[in-house]
Amino acid sequence: MPLYTFKKITPVPTSNELQDVVLSGTNKHTPTVVHKQYAIHRIRAFYMRKVKYCSQSYHDKLALILDEFPLLDDLHPFYGDLLNVLYDRDHYKLALAQLSIAKKLIDSIGTEYCKYLKYADSLYRCKQLKRAALGRMTSVIKQQSASLAYLEQVRQHLGRLPSIDPVSKSLILAGFPNVGKSSLMNVITNANVDVQPYAFTTKSLFIGHTDFNYTQWQVIDTPGILDHPLEERNVIEMQSITALAHLPCCVLYLMDVSGSCGYTIQQQAQLFKTMRPLFSQKPVVLVLNKIDICPINQLEEEERKIIEEIKGMSTLCCECSCYKPELYGELKTKACGLLKETVAQDRFSGKKGELLLNKLRVTMPKKRDDIARPAVAAPVIKEMETDEIEPEMTQCQKELIKYQHDFEAYERGEIPWSEYMKEREKYILDNDEWRYDVIPEIVDGMNIADYVDPDIEKKLEELEKEEQEQLLTATMEFDDSMKLSEEDQKLYEEIVEAQGVLKAVSKAKKGNENNRIENMTRGRSRNELKEHLEDLGIDTETAHETSKLAKSKSRSRTKSVKRGRDVPFMEEEETDDKRGRSNSRKRSRSNSLIRKGEEHSMPRQEMRDKAERLRRKAIDALHRQSRTGESDRKHDIERPKWLLAGKRTAGTHDWR
Repeated sequence: MPLYTFKKITPVPTSNELQDVVLSGTNKHTPTVVHKQYAIHRIRAFYMRKVKYCSQSYHDKLALILDEFPLLDDLHPFYGDLLNVLYDRDHYKLALAQLSIAKKLIDSIGTEYCKYLKYADSLYRCKQLKRAALGRMTSVIKQQSASLAYLEQVRQHLGRLPSIDPVSKSLILAGFPNVGKSSLMNVITNANVDVQPYAFTTKSLFIGHTDFNYTQWQVIDTPGILDHPLEERNVIEMQSITALAHLPCCVLYLMDVSGSCGYTIQQQAQLFKTMRPLFSQKPVVLVLNKIDICPINQLEEEERKIIEEIKGMSTLCCECSCYKPELYGELKTKACGLLKETVAQDRFSGKKGELLLNKLRVTMPKKRDDIARPAVAAPVIKEMETDEIEPEMTQCQKELIKYQHDFEAYERGEIPWSEYMKEREKYILDNDEWRYDVIPEIVDGMNIADYVDPDIEKKLEELEKEEQEQLLTATMEFDDSMKLSEEDQKLYEEIVEAQGVLKAVSKAKKGNENNRIENMTRGRSRNELKEHLEDLGIDTETAHETSKLAKSKSRSRTKSVKRGRDVPFMEEEETDDKRGRSNSRKRSRSNSLIRKGEEHSMPRQEMRDKAERLRRKAIDALHRQSRTGESDRKHDIERPKWLLAGKRTAGTHDWR
């Protein structure tokens, strides 16, 4: 099934876009640095590579356009004539021919200038030849701007054409404008074609699909056709004529019997006669549309005669109305069946049909006389049959075969059940009762029937009642035993209260972990702090003096002692001189006492030595990275752009 996918054609660039793409690609994908000190063969190769790459790029771009656009001579006649109607065959071929000539010219320019470059004796001459070659190629492309623009418009329009299969079965709707073709199309295929009350609403071919007898059918809505000579018809009308001329289809010619389309029945009949050559070898169905407005019996006698005359020229006639969709369903069934019969007759007509009929023909011999003619076997086969001796069967095998025959006879209804059961009396089993078992034994002489208890439902009900009674008694005993005494109840309440207090304390601690809390609020005593400092090896007397000095110089954030009043700490008191000095001095945040951190935080020498070792180790790691400290995050640029960007031309330079 040849389906043409015109939507896959690559967009056609304009002449300027094509130049930019090819020239920028040549500059990007070929070397860009050459010096006059190079050997001459190296300079020639440098510029020859640019010329060849540019010509090959133009060649590939133009070849892609020429290959993807369809050739009119290779297309189906329907698409060939349709493209001729829409785009003008001569103009289309001329545009493609000009691109083909441009491709050949560019190839010849590339070959010619590569030959010239072989004899260039300096870098300057090679450069000028390259410049001339690329300039001539670009000039050739500039001359094709009109052809490229035309082909791009053709590509866009081709992508919007409907995908019509010129081989599959089709129904084509034809007739004057505004006779109801689009309405019929919408009812049959649900294609949702635009329907308007004025003429020439449909300006191009529209396609829809419908199913009939499990096969897919095309329904094509064509623009309206007017009754005038072929030379005077426009592009819209020629599309309809092209479809009628080349597609194997069933033609549905619609006539508006009401005359609301603006054309009389005589004019529509004359158009039918004019288009009759296009209907040759095609089944034609005359569709009398809009009978809801004007029924056939209300027409004049002359108009009825004209309709009768056209009925004689057509294969079938149907009456339809868009307000009665069931009539359209009957029309579709009749038209599809008519086309199917026509296609079958065409296949079996002519020499090809005779060959097909010979393959399908089955010869049935007739009886000549009443003489019996049985099959005759060769004497050798008869001797072989007489020589064969059948082995004797045991009594068990004979009984088994007889049982099988009896069972098959019972299944067919030839013998009753009683006779069939009589044969079971001959079974030889350990227990005579097993002869009439419906299900044979499975294991240890028992089958499923031996494990079935007929009273299982009654036993289940009794068991459920017993379980309910046990549950009731257990719940009653549990309620009596769970009652607490007064002492136990009080103890239980105290435990619950204590758990609540612990939960509240834990919640308060979790919420205030990161908040700053005073020692008194936190619940620590001074004696605990003193013991903690002594464990760390810190002298409490010096620590107390340092803290008092720091308090006097900084503004307190807590409820601290003012104007010399202080609570004795570790049984020490401040002197009068310190009190006066602290009262007279102004408090400042910035003036703080510089204390010796090592002596106070680490009183033992071992601790100070270890801290020094760790400090030096961290510093060494930073020095190996050429960093002055932890805050040094400077990153120097390894390849500065101002020093390395750009190209170097011929000559010497100290820097770029």
